[in-house]
Amino acid sequence: MSHWCFTPMINSMTKFLDLMEKQHYKPDSQTFITTFWALGLRGVIQQAPLALEKMKRAGFVLNSMSYNGMIALLLRSGFQREAMDVYRNMISEGLVPSIKCYSALMGSWGKKGDTGKVLELFIEMQRLGLKPNVYTFTIYIKVLGRAGKVDEACGMLRQMKAEGCEPDAVAFTTLMNALCNAGRLDEARELLNEMRRSKCRPDFVTYNTLIHKYGDSGDISTVRDLWKEM
Repeated sequence: MSHWCFTPMINSMTKFLDLMEKQHYKPDSQTFITTFWALGLRGVIQQAPLALEKMKRAGFVLNSMSYNGMIALLLRSGFQREAMDVYRNMISEGLVPSIKCYSALMGSWGKKGDTGKVLELFIEMQRLGLKPNVYTFTIYIKVLGRAGKVDEACGMLRQMKAEGCEPDAVAFTTLMNALCNAGRLDEARELLNEMRRSKCRPDFVTYNTLIHKYGDSGDISTVRDLWKEM
């Protein structure tokens, strides 16, 4: 779609969102999705950074919630780099993304195996005064595990506890999986014991992960023990 056709639609969106702001209605990610689609922008979601610039020139100023919504829309549509462009724009304006926004960005880059980008986001999130939650910690542990940085992943679990963020079953299981993939099955089993000692109860996925990994290693005795425990 040409910029000639794109501009009037952006102007229409600007007026619509400006009206929402005046009516004290806070747009969320679903609002942006509906608005883009209603104004015929479904095929040009990738041009959201351009839309952002045009909206600024038209006098519409996005707040943190609006930025979070646009980033969520881009990620949902598969446009990671464009989402990062909007994110950088948001930071440059002195606005702080939500923890949910950081989780979405980290999860998206984590799926790509980009450890550096996930680390960058994790550090920036803390620099801006946001406290990581269980989900963001778990994403980081998973990415480190995939990258073979298992010791760092173990350290992240310890950091979680030190910061008063109690690991849940997903966090424990994610680290166990990383340990098993690195051939450190005994440490994974010890982590299961640590999990039992905590307030977190192992679930089916936890046991299933260990049973499969020990089964692959040929340790049938441990498989039987884990099966009985489960």
